[in-house]
Amino acid sequence: MARKLVLAGIAGVAVLASGCSGSTVIGADGPQPGVAAKVGDVQLSVSDADQITDAVCAAQEQNPQAQATTRVLAEQGIIAQWVTAQAARQLADQQGISVDAQPFDRSQIPGFDKLSDDEQDVVGAYADDISYLQAVGSKLKSDKKGLDLSGVDVTINPRYDINVEDDRLADAGNDLSAAVSDESVAGSAAQPTTEQLASLPDSQVCGTKPQPGASPSVPPIPVPQG
Repeated sequence: MARKLVLAGIAGVAVLASGCSGSTVIGADGPQPGVAAKVGDVQLSVSDADQITDAVCAAQEQNPQAQATTRVLAEQGIIAQWVTAQAARQLADQQGISVDAQPFDRSQIPGFDKLSDDEQDVVGAYADDISYLQAVGSKLKSDKKGLDLSGVDVTINPRYDINVEDDRLADAGNDLSAAVSDESVAGSAAQPTTEQLASLPDSQVCGTKPQPGASPSVPPIPVPQG
């Protein structure tokens, strides 16, 4: 995959295995408003997660070959990828592993120059995390279900529907809000069809919303599925 497509596709790099509830969730030891996820002492705020999702979805819109998905799935993949990258940093440090991971080239992030300074800091740091994860990933213990997170303290806000099952990230599959209308069913679909995506409001679609009846495009990378 071309390096310039990495940020456009990062929502789908971390594939989640289906699993049951089992992780520590934010709020178990008291409310922590505004926190999306924590790995050790490092945390990602909900607002930062929103900014990253905005940037990824904007990049998807500028990539004519990218398949659209729901914003819910995109954000879930982003949270999973951030957690995996932070865990990789801690595991590499514990195991004495070092890699030469270069900062991500900001010029390869579509629309980066249009972001505010704060947004550039958040999105740039996230892109650097992905570069690091790609560099160190093969040196860390993992399997088809993902990176082995044993030895790392991971907590995730339950709104993102991700748990840690058997030391691997897993789609919790226990969305607390029940989908009732056709629109809400489309927005929460694990594998949204072209018709479902076309029926959603623009704000709930990540990438270019397809027209009704259009043939699905081929995604440049897999989208995380539950």
